[in-house]
Amino acid sequence: MSKDFDRFFAAANAGYSHAAACSAHIFQSALKDTESASKMAALALAAEPENEIFKKIGRQIGPITTGKSGTLSKLRSQLWKAGLRI
Repeated sequence: MSKDFDRFFAAANAGYSHAAACSAHIFQSALKDTESASKMAALALAAEPENEIFKKIGRQIGPITTGKSGTLSKLRSQLWKAGLRI
């Protein structure tokens, strides 16, 4: 399936910020590869740090908290691991 998206990934690696944002979303949603998704989201945000769509994609890639500080953050972390995004 990743061969279907090779052009997006190549454009993202070439420095196109919108392709990097699309690639981050593809890695996260379709391929379940959070490490690559994080790298692509970082590329997009580095190119255009004020873009609201890129910020939203970056927030959706990783959990907001680590689950170490309090009860609410631990519950959010558990929901994140279960696949629910709040």
